[in-house]
This record gives sequence, structure tokens and C-alpha cells, in this order.
Amino acid sequence: MTKESAYVVLLAAVAGWIGGMLSGAVLRSEPVIAQEPAAPTAVTATEFRVVGKDGKVRAVIGGQPDGSTGAAFYDLHGKVRAEIGINAAGVSELALYDQGGKQPKPQGFAYLFVLPNGGPRLSMIGEAANLTIASERLAGYATLKIEPDNIPVLSLEGEGKGAALLTMLQDGSPSLTLYDPEGYRRAALEIKELRLPGKEPMPKSSLTLYDKNEKIIWSVP
Repeated sequence: MTKESAYVVLLAAVAGWIGGMLSGAVLRSEPVIAQEPAAPTAVTATEFRVVGKDGKVRAVIGGQPDGSTGAAFYDLHGKVRAEIGINAAGVSELALYDQGGKQPKPQGFAYLFVLPNGGPRLSMIGEAANLTIASERLAGYATLKIEPDNIPVLSLEGEGKGAALLTMLQDGSPSLTLYDPEGYRRAALEIKELRLPGKEPMPKSSLTLYDKNEKIIWSVP
């Protein structure tokens, strides 16, 4: 073998050894894992519907062509029982319905809304409507309700201090009654119509005071 041939053989051997080392390193390298795309931070839609396991719609959130937006919640019978949103006039509102659901003339519902100028309003309709207002800073509370006989009643009650009851009598006359801390009636102010034969009805006021056993101790007239 000539000197030139031996040199070529040596170079080929060295090149083969280096190639083997490089191929082994490539085969032993860590596999490349594709990164998952980042989760979206917002979902855009014109309406969202929430359904139960039975496939029935239980809630709908969306906007209307008139510019109003809101959410409606349904019971198991498919009736709207609650709504909250902003109507086309810019009034924020909350409506709660009884088991009859939303209808042109609901039998029982509560409607709370705030006008654009900030004026809040609350309407309640029903045979047993009841609103109680209390505060931790006050030693009592106020209750506005409709009795089963359709008589409106406003009561102011203090913790161990007695109560004041303002109501309308069966004939529509106003009445104010004061109670002591034990719950006994102690004073009553009423305005009734005085009806005399051949004369127009005239309002007549009366004031009555009671003792601790609710016996009359003084009255006028």
C-alpha cells in the first residue's frame, strides 16, 4: 500500500468515527413536545343558554335588537321566575315572579328598578306582600305588608320598646295603634266616617287610651 492510500484510509476511518458519535448524540437527545395553545381569556357571543340535564333551558343571557341586555332564569316547568338587566331606556331592573311565572298581569311579583338619575323604586304585588327594613345600628325594624284580608299595614317595632301600627280599617279609614313592650294596646287614633240620616258622611276622629290590661281609661269624643 502506498503512502497516499494509507492516508486516505485513515481519513475515512476518522470521518466514520465522528459521524457515528454525532448520530448517537442526535438519537439520545430529548424529544421535542409541541406547546399547547394558550386558553382564550374571553368568549364573545350574542346569547348564552344554560340547560339542565334534561335538556330544558334554565337560564338565558343575551342582548336584544332594541339595545336592552339581561338574564332570565326559568324553573323546572319552563316559566320565567326571575329577570335582571338593563332595558332600552337605560333603567336597571330586577323582577321576581311567583310560581305562575312572568305574565301580563302576574298575581304575585316584586319589581325593583333604578332610574338613570339614580332614583330607586320598589313595587310588590301579592296577597301576602311583605317588606322588612332593618339595620344593625337601629334598635328596631320597619315592616310593610298586606294582610290576608287585603289590609295594608305598616309596623314600626323597637327591641323591647313597644311598637306602632299604622293600617287601614275595613271601610278604608286610617288607624294608628301604639303598643307597649309587652305587646298590649295602649293608645289608638282612628278616623271614621260619621253617617247621619239625610246628611253627607263626615269624617270623625277618635282617640282612645288603654291601661296595661287593654281596658279603656280615656277616650274622646
